[in-house]
Amino acid sequence: MTPDERAWELIARYLDGDADPAPAAELDRLVREDPAAARLFAEATRQEDALRFLHADAAAARAPRAPARPRRPRWLPAAVAAGLLTVCAAAYVAATRPRAPAEPSPVARVVATPREATISRDGAPVPLEAGRAVRPGDTIETGPGGAATIQYLGETTRLEIGPATGVSLQDASGAKRVRLDRGRVSAAVARQPAGLPMRFRTPHAEAEVLGTSLRLAVAGGATRLEVDAGRVRLARLSDGARVDVAGGQCAVAAPGAALAVSPMAAAPTPAAPTRGVVRITAATRNNTRSPVTIRLADGGKALLPIIISAKASDAVRAVAADVADILARISGAPFPVRTGDGADGIVLGTLAEFPDAGLAEALAIIDTFDGREAFAIRTDARRLRLIGATDLGASHAAYRFLEELGARWLFPAKEWEVLPRLAALSFGRDITDRPSILSRSIWFEAGSGGEAQNAEYAAWKRRNRQAESFSVNAGHNLDAVIRRNQAAFDAHPQYYALVRQADGTMKRQGPQLELADPAVRKMVTDYAVDFFRENPRSDMVSLEPADTVTHSESPESLAMGSVSDRVFGMANEAARALRKACPGKMVGLYSYNAHWDPPAAPLEPNVHVLLAGLGQGRYTPAEREAIWPQRCRNLGFYEYYSVWLWSHDRLPGSWTNDLRASQARAREIVARGGTSVSAESTSSWGPNGRGYYIANRLLWDPDIDVDAAARDFCDKAFGAGAPAMMRYYDRLDPGKKPFLSKHLLALAFRDVDEASRKTADRPDVQARLDHIKQYLRYVHLDWMRNREPATEPQKQALSTAILTCLYRTRRAALTSWEMIRQNWGGNKYPGKDREPWMVDTPYSHEETERDFQEGIAYFQPRQIGEAVSFSTDLVPVQWPDRPAVKSEQAYQGGAKYLLYSLRGEPLEFTTWAGNAWGGINRFTITDAAGNVIARGQLPNDKTTSHAHKVPGPGLYTLDYNDNGSYWSIAVDPGRAATIPLGQTQDYRNTKVMQDMYFYVPKGTRRIEYYYTKTAFHPGGPHQVIDASGRVAQAVDVNGDWVSVPVPPGMDGRLWRFREPVLGLFWFNNVPNYIAASPDALLVPRDVASRDGLQIRR
Repeated sequence: MTPDERAWELIARYLDGDADPAPAAELDRLVREDPAAARLFAEATRQEDALRFLHADAAAARAPRAPARPRRPRWLPAAVAAGLLTVCAAAYVAATRPRAPAEPSPVARVVATPREATISRDGAPVPLEAGRAVRPGDTIETGPGGAATIQYLGETTRLEIGPATGVSLQDASGAKRVRLDRGRVSAAVARQPAGLPMRFRTPHAEAEVLGTSLRLAVAGGATRLEVDAGRVRLARLSDGARVDVAGGQCAVAAPGAALAVSPMAAAPTPAAPTRGVVRITAATRNNTRSPVTIRLADGGKALLPIIISAKASDAVRAVAADVADILARISGAPFPVRTGDGADGIVLGTLAEFPDAGLAEALAIIDTFDGREAFAIRTDARRLRLIGATDLGASHAAYRFLEELGARWLFPAKEWEVLPRLAALSFGRDITDRPSILSRSIWFEAGSGGEAQNAEYAAWKRRNRQAESFSVNAGHNLDAVIRRNQAAFDAHPQYYALVRQADGTMKRQGPQLELADPAVRKMVTDYAVDFFRENPRSDMVSLEPADTVTHSESPESLAMGSVSDRVFGMANEAARALRKACPGKMVGLYSYNAHWDPPAAPLEPNVHVLLAGLGQGRYTPAEREAIWPQRCRNLGFYEYYSVWLWSHDRLPGSWTNDLRASQARAREIVARGGTSVSAESTSSWGPNGRGYYIANRLLWDPDIDVDAAARDFCDKAFGAGAPAMMRYYDRLDPGKKPFLSKHLLALAFRDVDEASRKTADRPDVQARLDHIKQYLRYVHLDWMRNREPATEPQKQALSTAILTCLYRTRRAALTSWEMIRQNWGGNKYPGKDREPWMVDTPYSHEETERDFQEGIAYFQPRQIGEAVSFSTDLVPVQWPDRPAVKSEQAYQGGAKYLLYSLRGEPLEFTTWAGNAWGGINRFTITDAAGNVIARGQLPNDKTTSHAHKVPGPGLYTLDYNDNGSYWSIAVDPGRAATIPLGQTQDYRNTKVMQDMYFYVPKGTRRIEYYYTKTAFHPGGPHQVIDASGRVAQAVDVNGDWVSVPVPPGMDGRLWRFREPVLGLFWFNNVPNYIAASPDALLVPRDVASRDGLQIRR
């Protein structure tokens, strides 16, 4: 074996993680003594870094948790152990000095596994890993959930780098210099040599350190220094002002604010959370067969009475009466309700009313709220006990017992109550349960449609255990402090926020408060304490600011940090006061609007933050939701199940109809420590009922079997028609991205028709199917109004027919009637106004069937060929005599582009980034294997020229996400820029596109594609141009299939669309790729080979 071969063997064993000290020592000696070995080692580690950079993100995406490190071929790279790299660095520098300038010597090393962190040297970011050397000039950047820790060589000085931070190490002739551009850093600084203090520099200040423990943060146009021990001198850069900050003190350097030292704000008091994750254990959730079975009724006679305590509340007495009524309808036997001691009978009440030490753990109330809804069902020889920790838990026990007997309340309307008929009634199970999410509310934006419907929905919620262990109070309310203290605000206008006016001047005005003023913060705290003295039964006081984006811009406020820092810091102060004055009470706020982002400091455990779905800040919704659990142990989630102005109650309805997505979301909320869900919805049970029903169950227990729940729903609701209705719901599942078309609706109508025919002998099932058919009548009329050519009088007639249909079915809450009345109905009131659509006669079964059969006749299935699959291995093709065109498109919303490097040249293109919704514009470029090549966030309102180096020739994907802020892209002629169409990808063009080319493979006789417009964006009519340049078909559809014949000789050639706007666009039988010119179009390799196309090299 030659020396070089021996060196390669040792390097390979080292890179593969071989921990044997003997070969490690031999390698150490080789690189010290042999320049050739040092060069080999340097080349191997350089290759290690490059390949790790290519594969890190793809590996992370594939593995949710760190896998065991596999053994790899010896030439592949692995993590570089810190010790040997340090030993070999000097040898490498010496060996290679004649060949290239030496890199600066390392000054620090990464000592803990970082998260979402990169290190940049000469502008090239690579993923940061434990053990990596850090040199002067290196910049470390962390993502929103990121963190990294570095330690200086030869001493204990350590920097802990927080999320969303940019920090760089500077060279200063032996003195340590750190530049913090954004974010926060905590430092433990060992005593430094005399005359060589460590300095931290930010955009606003410089901190000089001899030895201490400190935290430094840059946010909101200011720098904040907190010192735990020792002493730090802080100098403001703008004017040279200086202060010395000692342990336990802090100071803020901000323009226009006094540079002063103050005591650090008290950190949140360590305490058990008011609520954390609910304690779901084998003791608090179980369902087993009881050793005994108890008989309840037989032959029309009740064998046991219902027993309640003489001290039972009105709520429990009402539940007992309802249970007695339902049992009587199930068994035909009247069940008396009596008071008693619970020695026998069907015992309904609380643990306090019917004590049992054996249920203490099962019904324990933990941290004030966890357990308020807990219940236990126990079957004994002489009694069946339905026991709750509270009245609410007792109610849950009663309806869970009835559910075990087969009772269901699927929708609120009486037709959807399902009760079995059981002459002999017995029971033999022991069940314990409590909700995984403590406060669960599916509420309707305009009510349920009327008093009767509101009462039906209240009963539905009670029977389906939708309730609140605590009541959330987080609405806009902080301006109530002004009203309560109006005289003080009149006398002290400085208590109002200092707000920038349209002309640039500053003015004190409401409704926002000057939260930097101690007197204002005291008013807020006093208001919170007084609220509970006046409302002792409330769980929460809202301190949510008024609904405006303007907050104070006074120097004092800016010095406190971001709007989130101020708002939630104020909430922390009030929460600490409440823990002393009103234990168990909470402060409620939204994460919303200008305080969308999490604050820098953690929140007190009795601050409840409801994450609202609308707002803008530094983070995307997903990033923000991942960070919030690090700041708050008491989170709520504001969900949008359905919004009428977005959906108009059309199919496929609420996203909760995607049962998999609904379950995943419920699990995600629980995993993030969510304690409440407030779901804004529409009272539209026609399109959304099954989704709401199962979503409610998932909020109680996210781990239920959703497939079993879906089968149970259809079995109970539709009897022998269940298989057909399972198909109906499956076709319309939004998770499957159905192509909503006349063809799909034809199949759905026929599913319902089949279910109806199979249950002709079941009037109860027919009544439920009538509701489905009445809703589908709306779908039919709405489709004709919006998608069929018609004159204005014809459209008006259809609009009147739609309103008549919806008005007549309003009592069944099939659609959100109140929203429809306000918007489509001109806000006309029945009884006050008279309109042609105010027809009070309910639909009869016969009329329902007649209208439904009209829909059957209107929606006809069509012949659609089998979908054809093509390879995703794409190549550029040489098209003869085709002029090159610059690709230019504009969007709102994300999009993907397929790019190609012919010879390894950089990928070049230009983008413009907008600023709507906060303007978070990000892109990622990956290779064909999914490895990340480049990523970044682009400046808003600016054009960026891109030139991204690639490791070699081949296919690359640009994935651009503007988070709704608008963007555009331009690619020069001659470069590939192909748009991949997709069944799950809808595009939102903001202008009509260029002619877009696509390839029709040889042998294709008909082009089939689906097209639908995208809401709120241009789109619709377009032309299909054949290979000769003639118009093959003019197309004007919205949500339907298009079929275009391919004449002989026109296959195996390029076709194009004229004036297309993408929306949702999907080819059924030709490759789903389009481009603005032939040279920009990529074609599946298998198609190119089969059709004899010339591949560009």
